[in-house]
Amino acid sequence: MFHGPYLTRVMLGNPPQSFDVLIDTGSSLPWIGCDTARLPTRVFYPSPSTSVLGCSDQRCQSLENARNAQCNTSNNRCAYDLGYGNGDGATASSAVGYYISDLVHLNGPSTPARIVFGCTTSWSGQLTRGVFDGIFGLSPFGMSFISQLYSLGLSGNVFTLCMHSPTGGGILAFGEALEPGLTYTPLLPSPQYYQVNLQSIAVNGQTLPIDSSVFGPSPSNFTFVDSGTTLAFLADGAYDPFINAIRAATPPSALPFTRENGEICFSTSTSIDSAFPSVELDFVGGAKMFLYPHNYMYYVCNRVFQH
Repeated sequence: MFHGPYLTRVMLGNPPQSFDVLIDTGSSLPWIGCDTARLPTRVFYPSPSTSVLGCSDQRCQSLENARNAQCNTSNNRCAYDLGYGNGDGATASSAVGYYISDLVHLNGPSTPARIVFGCTTSWSGQLTRGVFDGIFGLSPFGMSFISQLYSLGLSGNVFTLCMHSPTGGGILAFGEALEPGLTYTPLLPSPQYYQVNLQSIAVNGQTLPIDSSVFGPSPSNFTFVDSGTTLAFLADGAYDPFINAIRAATPPSALPFTRENGEICFSTSTSIDSAFPSVELDFVGGAKMFLYPHNYMYYVCNRVFQH
């Protein structure tokens, strides 16, 4: 889940403390590891500008209604135990802590804004393998970082995330990017995810025979964009035709085999982009995403690639 994450640096508190956080469009809330946490990362130390959210705070009650908080009556703290999936519906990680309010510095120490974020005291699972100090959720949820900035009048209800490469770089801007040549696909109504309408998948220019109902959108089948998850996941009805098309378009020199966990790999002595076909994702509105082999496969070990 957290192999090669996209990070940005934020400054919190007064005086400002610097943290590298995971940019996660698939989660709802921002949080940072706190001073009581036994974590191998930088932790946030409360200061005079820090306020702890009590159980009677209206913001805590809103979080409780959304099942993102529960009142700890023993200390009157608005607490949380957040679960994070690994893409297959299972909960792979969790973060436990309580909510606080403090300053975030958007353009240096001279322009702080007060937001609510989590003070995480412990985390588990795949989160422990991350090289970041916390997660800043950017989902449409009302208490996500971007939603709080919008409610404070500090940003439009839009952000731009340009992912430059797997090794780093890129831009996160709170506002719309007016870049010539951009194509758009509409976002579907959702309180939690950025859902899009994927219409078809093509391999080497050939549209795959996938029933349109597999893509939805429906309550059980839908496509969403998640910057916090490394891999792309397909429903069974799309995955099997996709794998079959990749195999059919791959030269005999790229030998397929299945690992013990069921993952399909290929062994090849040639470069990944010359050995495997290109892929195209087609969305409503005419937007297309072109994927080179190195975009949908990853290196496992010497001469072995997995998708």
